[in-house]
Amino acid sequence: EEITFTVAEYTAGLHTVTVDGLSGTFLVRRPAVFTASTLSITPAEVAIGEEVIISILVTNTGGFSGSHKVILKIDDEVVATKEVTLEAGASEEVTFTTTEDAVGTHTVTVDGIPSGTFTVKTAGALIPAISVNWGLIGSIIAGCIIVGLLVYIFVWRKRG
Repeated sequence: EEITFTVAEYTAGLHTVTVDGLSGTFLVRRPAVFTASTLSITPAEVAIGEEVIISILVTNTGGFSGSHKVILKIDDEVVATKEVTLEAGASEEVTFTTTEDAVGTHTVTVDGIPSGTFTVKTAGALIPAISVNWGLIGSIIAGCIIVGLLVYIFVWRKRG
């Protein structure tokens, strides 16, 4: 005679069921579980409208393949999403390219985890300061004055 029954187990691992001296085993695997790590924001400083590349490593630490929507927020606003499908134990780098028009430091959040910042500056603020060689400028001015005086003296000598 065949008897059918249902067993529910919610803990991952190998489980044994024994009924009237007969044993059987079954495996419960964890569902797909996704974690984000290894954030990269490049470059850390940009001018208004320049591209910022944000990448993060997404790993499926669960026991089944699955899909996951990676959500990028900048200053608590969703700016992009990408769907990834990964086998159990697999990882994939997810990359976003974005621009910001507001000057200031912007907070990047990926999958609800505050991950880092980047700064937007005005175009002039990113231009490196030009160093002035005042000694060279002074020498050129002094040389011009001396040449001018010599020309003046020789012209007056010829006339006189």
